[in-house]
Amino acid sequence: MEPDTSYKWSWARALPLLVICTLFSSSSCSIFGSKGRERAEGYRLSKPKTWKEFNKAEADLAYRTSTGNFVTVTSSCERYTKAPLTVLTKHLLFGAREINYKKQENLKIDGVPGLYSSVDAKLDGTPIWMELLVLAKRKCIFDFSLMGAKELSEQDRKDFKVFATSFKYN
Repeated sequence: MEPDTSYKWSWARALPLLVICTLFSSSSCSIFGSKGRERAEGYRLSKPKTWKEFNKAEADLAYRTSTGNFVTVTSSCERYTKAPLTVLTKHLLFGAREINYKKQENLKIDGVPGLYSSVDAKLDGTPIWMELLVLAKRKCIFDFSLMGAKELSEQDRKDFKVFATSFKYN
C-alpha cells in the first residue's frame, strides 16, 4: 500500500504562501526587508490549544493548525497607519492572482475597526484559501492570516476568528 503523501504535498504547496504573506504583508511590505521595522510589543492573544508554534520568519507569531494550515500575526508601527483597511488587505494578497473575496465584514476589535476577509486566490497557478484580518491601533498595523493549500475547515475558520478577536493592545 502506498503511503498517503497528500498531507506532505499540501504542506509543500502552502509553504511558499506562508513566506510570501509574511514577507509582503501590509505591515512588512517593503522590498528592503524588515530592517528598521518597529514591531508592536505587549499585545495579547488567546490561541487554541491545538495550534503549534511554527517558524515565524518575518511574522511576530506563527502557528500551524491541527489540520496543517498556517496562522501568522505581523505588526508594524509608525507605517501605513492612515491607509484604508481595504488597501492594507490588498497588500496581504501581493503576488496572488484570480482573487475572489467570498466575504468581507467590518469588526470592532479592542475598540478599533478591523476588516475581516475570506478569500480564495491562486499563487503561481496553485489555489490558496485565506482568512485575513487587518486593523490599526496606536500607530501600529496588525495583520492576521489563516492560510491553506486546501479549502479551510469550518473549525479552523472559527478558531481563527476567535483568536483574532481576542486581540488586546493597551
